[in-house]
Amino acid sequence: MTEQSTNPSPSQQTFSPSDAEARQVITENLDDTLFVEASAGTGKTTSLVQRIVNLVVTGRTTMDRVAAITFTEAAATELRDRVRESLERAALDTERPDGERELCRQGAEDLDQANVRTLHAFAAQLLHERPLEAGLPPGFETSDEIVAGIAFEEAWNDWLNLVLEADSPIGDDLSLALSLGVTLTQLRNLAREFHENYADLREGGFAVPEAEAGASIEAFQQQWPEAERLCQFSKIGQGDLLYDHVRVRMPTVQALLAADAGNTAYFHQLGQLSAIRCSNGRQADWDSDPVQGKNACTALKALLQDLDKVISEELQQAKGRAFANILNALQSFVLGYAEA
Repeated sequence: MTEQSTNPSPSQQTFSPSDAEARQVITENLDDTLFVEASAGTGKTTSLVQRIVNLVVTGRTTMDRVAAITFTEAAATELRDRVRESLERAALDTERPDGERELCRQGAEDLDQANVRTLHAFAAQLLHERPLEAGLPPGFETSDEIVAGIAFEEAWNDWLNLVLEADSPIGDDLSLALSLGVTLTQLRNLAREFHENYADLREGGFAVPEAEAGASIEAFQQQWPEAERLCQFSKIGQGDLLYDHVRVRMPTVQALLAADAGNTAYFHQLGQLSAIRCSNGRQADWDSDPVQGKNACTALKALLQDLDKVISEELQQAKGRAFANILNALQSFVLGYAEA
């Protein structure tokens, strides 16, 4: 006779999750306040449903005193359906005492009185119950996402038209930003990001760095005549890449020297000269500068590099100041809109 094993096969064994003890705490420790953190699909909703049913079965509460809050309508609908299904199943369970079955039957009947809804719907209900205490007019309406989006776009357009006026406090800053490649669409997207995270904007504003205009004018007044002088030592003249690089930029330099330091035209000219350094040109095609005692090609490239550094630093300071002012204006707009 062959002896048969009494151990169950793997397919007959009951699966027990590694966090079974934690799940039991959720469903059975009904007098404790719990914080449960778990990844999606790990059974949080199942445990929550069982906890609600157990609260009803044990008589600790009734469904009209239960609040189960979700983030989405779909999640609220699913949770409500699963609670109803579990209560109805428990009400029909003949192995339960009659008292428990009656509590479950009543719970299923009272489910529509439970606050199984989204966070927004739950908050709106509380505010509608006590509008005056919340500082709201009775009968106020909450906006859905589409209506809220349209309202924000209207407020944004009104604000933009206001700050684009000539006497706007940030008019010069906007002109500088736009001249340097920033688009109105980018500013709108930034305002939208502020709007969606407005609660994080209340901790003060953005620091505005110091920025003095005019360093580039002074540098060009001192050094550009030297650049023009060095061009006379080009053996080729027109057609030499370094020579042409300098000659092409002469009108822009003259416009810069004629502009008022700090205005939009001034920074526009600086932006056009922001790549004034040049690596083209061969020493063999240039004579030596008797004043400096070095090849004019080398001397001219070094001079252009120095000018490029001055322009870069001034533009960086100006952009930092302009963007900080714009950010502060955007913050004021968003917080004002949130308050309204």
